[in-house]
Parts: sequence; structure tokens; C-alpha cells
Amino acid sequence: MLKKVLSQPYPYLLNSKRNYSLAFIIGLIIYAFNFLLADPDKTILSKQIQCVIAGFITFFSILLVTELGPRLLLQSDAKERWSVGKEVLLVLLILLAIAFFNNLVFSIIQKESLNDFLTHFTHVFLYVIGLGTVPILLVIWLNYTVTLRRNLKEVSLYNKQLKQRAEQADNKKDEHGQVVVISTQNKNEVIHLNLNEFLFAKSEGNYVDIVTRKDGTVRYFPYRLSIQQLATALEIHSFVMSPHRSYLINLKNIAFAEGNARNYKLAFEGVIDQIPVSRTKFKTIKQALEKEEAVSKVYRHCERSEAIS
Repeated sequence: MLKKVLSQPYPYLLNSKRNYSLAFIIGLIIYAFNFLLADPDKTILSKQIQCVIAGFITFFSILLVTELGPRLLLQSDAKERWSVGKEVLLVLLILLAIAFFNNLVFSIIQKESLNDFLTHFTHVFLYVIGLGTVPILLVIWLNYTVTLRRNLKEVSLYNKQLKQRAEQADNKKDEHGQVVVISTQNKNEVIHLNLNEFLFAKSEGNYVDIVTRKDGTVRYFPYRLSIQQLATALEIHSFVMSPHRSYLINLKNIAFAEGNARNYKLAFEGVIDQIPVSRTKFKTIKQALEKEEAVSKVYRHCERSEAIS
């Protein structure tokens, strides 16, 4: 049960602006907490300076874990695979850093030297864990719930747009579709890509798998070129977009979308694998879909006006 909970998708929300804000707010809280409970007679510094030091150490500890740690330890795609368990571990590392550096500094400025640094540090760490566990777990749970509900709501609205798009498809659509000719890195090899049939493309090392559907049959064609080359060749077509650095998709052929607390995924008819959408790109794709729908409505309105006249 616990393993299932910890493996649940969780949004990676840390960024520099959020990290500095979080560090500043918690630093102020630690300052105030020490001002109320700290014993000035135990250190060689005044109570005010002692509180300022505690707040600054907390600020520094949080930034050390949230800014430097991910850059050194996390792979580029780790944020896309973030989970509740990893979020809890990150919070524990923050608490550990706060306890360690506070204990290190205050062992220096205390009037009486510590005989056992490790024992004292253990007591401080357990104290910090005991003080912070309940509110931290509450924040993680609330954030998970709110983010999941928001994402599911956005996906629901997105699926309604996709359904309306399918219902309002242009009956005069060219059955042959527009064919784009693209050169590959193999000599004398070119791609004749029918945009009506094109579903998506996925980067696979030095190759790109282009997935199409014709007469209900899905086909995969590997070509030797980069996803960037393919994107450049199709950049004039607004309905071809990149939801993720390894994919290109045809907005017109999306069947439906799914979402969880961490990210979104797009599905195509007849394809088992779903396409991940980076949170930073979902809004752009959604706006592009709305733009395509607006253009379609204008076109249909013009057609009706011409028919009436």
C-alpha cells in the first residue's frame, strides 16, 4: 500500500523563483521560531544575531538542496518521472541539510563545546523531522490533490474540444491530403509524408520513427534523420507541434488526452503508446488547437454566407 502511494506521479514544481521564495519564507519562520524559544544564555552571541543566523542557515540549506542538488544529481528527464516518494525524499534531504548546518554552526558559537557532535546532530535532526513532518506531508497531499484535479479538468475540456473538432470535420476535405517531400541523411532517400495520414514522430537515437494511419492501419517507418530536421521541414504547418523534445504530433489526428498529477499524455486511434506532454508545452498546444478551431469556424461561416447569397 505504502509503495503504491509513493510511486504515484507527482508534479516537479521546483524552479529558481519558487526555490528562493520557499527558502526566504521558511527562513523567516525559523527566525521567528528561534526568537520565541531560543535560549540566549547558551551561545556567545545575542539572541537577535542567533535568530538571524538560524534563518540564514535555513535559507542557504534549502537553496543548496533545491538548486545545486538537482543540477548535479538529476538526469534531464527525471522531472518527467517525478513521484510522491521522490518528493518526500527531497523534503527529507532539505530537513537533513537544515538540521546539519544549524547544528554545525551552533556547535561553534555555543558557550560549552559539544562532546558528541553526532549525538547532538541526531537529536536536532529528529527534532526537525518531528516538527516538520505533519505540515510537510499535509502540503504534499494537498498539492497532489489540487494538481490532479486541475489537470483532469483541463484534460476533460481538451477532450471536449477534440470531440467537437471531429464532429465538425470538413466534409470537403481532400482525401489524398497534402504530401510533403523530406530528405533524409541517407543518400537518395526521401520521405513522401501525407499530412492527413501523419499521426506523430518519435526520436530513436539517430533515427526517427514516423507513425501514420491509412485505411485504419497504423504503420511505423524508421528514417535516418533527427527530430529537429523533421520539425524544420514541417514548421510551416501550424498543426504539427512538439509536445516533448522527442516527439512531433499532428494536432488534427489526436483521439483523446489523459492526465495525472504530474503530466499529460495524448493518444492516437489504433496506437497503444501514448505521447507525453511537457507541462510547459500543454498550454501552447491547447492554444494552437483553439486557434485551429477558430479558423475552422470562420471558414464554415464563410461557406454558409456564400450559400445564402
